[in-house]
Amino acid sequence: RWLRAKTSQQYALDNAALAAGRVSQTSGGSSAEVIAAATTYYNQMKSRDLATEDANFDLVDSGKAVLAPSSATGATACLGVTF
Repeated sequence: RWLRAKTSQQYALDNAALAAGRVSQTSGGSSAEVIAAATTYYNQMKSRDLATEDANFDLVDSGKAVLAPSSATGATACLGVTF
């Protein structure tokens, strides 16, 4: 279960960063629009199996890259897992 949640979380983060890049390149969106696109996309795709999660998006390298640090915890039958 935790592996599925971790994989889904990574997939959501990766795709949110790609969505942000698409907004930045195709529409010349402002920083706020790019971050909003990433956040919206992430919220739609994030794993529902997580006990807690936190993801933040930021533009780096003069707006050419998206940084997306994240932390999450998932509950299992035996123990809690942090990734």
